[in-house]
Amino acid sequence: EGIELADRAGRHVLQSDSLELLSPPSLGIVCFRFRPRGADWPAARLDPLKEAIQARVIGSGTAMISSTRLRGAYSMRLCIMSHQTTWDDVRETLEFIERAGQELAGA
Repeated sequence: EGIELADRAGRHVLQSDSLELLSPPSLGIVCFRFRPRGADWPAARLDPLKEAIQARVIGSGTAMISSTRLRGAYSMRLCIMSHQTTWDDVRETLEFIERAGQELAGA
């Protein structure tokens, strides 16, 4: 079920105006990043923003997400492990990330 939810999350990220999929979902893991709508920010400005988003998600208790670097790019890493996780949980987490990112980016 985690694999299916990750695939669905990957499709959600692909349809988002502010999230970017950095690798295909694999074994319940989705790696993506936030990119402000209509902005072409350099990595030096995006990385601290993504770290702040991650801290906000964790601090809110919405979800626990980790991070990694993929081809040098800071990536949020959503790993769906619990058999109790639902699509609503995943969708709400992704939507929280989008809202937090927009707020922190000042958009």
